[in-house]
Amino acid sequence: MNKYKLIDEMLESFNKNKSLWDKIILHPKMNWLRWIIYNLKDLPKDIYNNIKWFIQRGKRGYADCDVWDFDSYLSKVISEGIKDLKSQIHGVSSDFASKDGKDIYLDKWKVVLDEIIWTFETSQKIIDADWIYLNSKERNKKRRIKFSKEFNYHIMTKEECDRYRKGWVLFRKYYHSLWD
Repeated sequence: MNKYKLIDEMLESFNKNKSLWDKIILHPKMNWLRWIIYNLKDLPKDIYNNIKWFIQRGKRGYADCDVWDFDSYLSKVISEGIKDLKSQIHGVSSDFASKDGKDIYLDKWKVVLDEIIWTFETSQKIIDADWIYLNSKERNKKRRIKFSKEFNYHIMTKEECDRYRKGWVLFRKYYHSLWD
């Protein structure tokens, strides 16, 4: 077994020892060929599953495959749904309605919706491990900061964590007001 001092040495060694097959199949312009060789056999089952999941979503609102990562599925559905709600809004929560029935607090309601959208988009980033949510005790550990810089993670700031928690509070508070 070779021991390499630098990564460049290791990569150079790998490139020298590639067979003709490796040079062809691993070439970036050959993605289509790799797909045919490795995935074509799964195509009938993939088509069947996609049709089945489409029907399941139509009947019950979610598919079997969505349950595998349900938190991610719900985060996306809620954030996208509230974006649509905000874009076609005709009314506001009763907490934001004026006494004479005019929706003069529409801008405040949109700010609440923006906070909820931000929270669920952030939730998706946390699920995808792009952002790291830390409580106040964990925030002070310097090894996490070094780890985040090394692997390009975003450790949420105190302000982001506070905003994230606030969004969850607003979601709970106005859950029954998410209608148009």
